Amino acid sequence: RILRQLFGKSFRQMLIDIRLSRAAQLLADTDMPLEELAATVGYTSLSGFYTAFRKRYGMSVGDYRRTFGAKK
Repeated sequence: RILRQLFGKSFRQMLIDIRLSRAAQLLADTDMPLEELAATVGYTSLSGFYTAFRKRYGMSVGDYRRTFGAKK
């Protein structure tokens, strides 16, 4: 309740935000395999990760990496 009062979000919502922000950073900065990346940020289900990512960023994980990933 305190988190919701202070930040306007539940603990779960904040956790998802942190996980997805870190995932976006890893997608942009590394070529880590997606299965490893999802596990690194705390997702046990790859499909759950894909769904949450698309909901947050409005694009697939692959599209995000192609758009914002480091150019080689």
